[in-house]
Amino acid sequence: MRGSILIVEDQPNFREGLKYYLEQEALGWQVVGEAGTGLEGWEMIERLNPELVFMDINMPVMNGIELARRIHEAHLDTIFVIITGYQDFNYAQSAVRYGALDFLLKPCSNDDINRILRAAFDKLAARRLFKESMRAAKENRLRSVLLCRQADKEQADWLRGCYKDKVLYLFVVKDYFPQVKNYKRKDMYLLQYGITNITDEMMRSMPEEAQGEWHLLQHDQLVIALARGFNAQLWFEKLIRAVSDYFGISLGCSVLGDGEDMDRLIQAYEKIAGKVQPLSEQNEQDSRHMTGKFRNDIMAVIVDGDIESLPAYFTEYYDSLHGMPLVQLRLSGIAHAQALNDVSESLFTNARLLSVQQIMEKISQLNDLNQIREWLSSQSADFLNQLFEWRGIVNGGMNVIQKAVRFIKLHYKEDCSISRTAEHVHMNTSYFSTLFKKETGVTYSHYVNQLRLDQAKVLLRNTNLKMIDIAQAVGINDSAYFSILFKKFFHISPSEFRQQS
Repeated sequence: MRGSILIVEDQPNFREGLKYYLEQEALGWQVVGEAGTGLEGWEMIERLNPELVFMDINMPVMNGIELARRIHEAHLDTIFVIITGYQDFNYAQSAVRYGALDFLLKPCSNDDINRILRAAFDKLAARRLFKESMRAAKENRLRSVLLCRQADKEQADWLRGCYKDKVLYLFVVKDYFPQVKNYKRKDMYLLQYGITNITDEMMRSMPEEAQGEWHLLQHDQLVIALARGFNAQLWFEKLIRAVSDYFGISLGCSVLGDGEDMDRLIQAYEKIAGKVQPLSEQNEQDSRHMTGKFRNDIMAVIVDGDIESLPAYFTEYYDSLHGMPLVQLRLSGIAHAQALNDVSESLFTNARLLSVQQIMEKISQLNDLNQIREWLSSQSADFLNQLFEWRGIVNGGMNVIQKAVRFIKLHYKEDCSISRTAEHVHMNTSYFSTLFKKETGVTYSHYVNQLRLDQAKVLLRNTNLKMIDIAQAVGINDSAYFSILFKKFFHISPSEFRQQS
């Protein structure tokens, strides 16, 4: 997903039109909410934490400038765009001092929106890259300070700034080889991978105020940093219980101390942690890279519309497993299963998904190539069944776009949103919009508007209905918007068309 979007706009028609376009044209973006006033928008920003906000300049209760000021003063990472008309443009420019990314002038074109989305995506990508770099830098310096039991002034000052107002906790794997499990030493990387994945998944579910982050210090040691004052006891108990339930491994948890006091952190670590030789993390990195490669390969085939080639792709992958050591087989299997999960979640509504813990638990029970291959084959078959079903290949000869078109023709006079149509054909909205354009050659909103306006032409030629009545008869509730749309499509106003007919 490229990012999450909130639309704050008091004109329902414009808001809906913008939403339709964002959902079908901006592949990978997700509209997470809509608000009709600035105050509603602020409350949704606090609750949903969207990455991009489109906000109108003139709104009831709280205008766009005030909303921009609140975002700025709260030091949020939210990127925002001001929607304005020409008459208010000078006033809207005052939002620049609060960090507005750009301005969207009404009436706006698809090119205007695309330009803003490209700029927003570039800013988000740079921000995410910076965060990843910062995370790696913090992890490396934290290792240097705690494992070497010393900190020079430059390192200490830098880390103090990073962990200001945070408390650091140390989680230690007590034993990778409990008596109740028949783990081998070569399984250690697999178990470490599972524990860090559980930690990462659970960290994502923490409330925003926790400001949580985790770092792998050594092969058996995790450092977790949380906001000072956040009560993490229940969360820690849940993490320890999850690792114990899935792997039979016990975690110990200790408070290292305040992140601003490096000397005391070093002393606390010295008392808590024994000297354990760090091991290579290459296996964990390789597995993450494998997951990304599988996911990208599968998505590329689907977007190209060549899903019939996927069974051969999976067979070729299974053949490549021959000769691998068991630990590598398991790591590769985890990566493949997670990639299928990721693709399913991004494409399908009501996708049948396995949690990371379920994948890890299952893989740990498989002891040879045949068992792993058989299980992965069943996962791939289930994925392909979902994919073929959603594409309509086994749907009585009617593919998914034909089914969607039939639904649109039946419902274009009422609620015919892309989300409703995608739900009708059991597809993820973003992927459906991409597939719809690929199959029909036009965007979803263009198709629906064309259908509505073609029906409006019939009414204009053959009836004396008023413009508002014609607009409503074809599913457009605003007569002014109907006239603008009609002229945009046919380069003539509705009244001029009626006179010429």
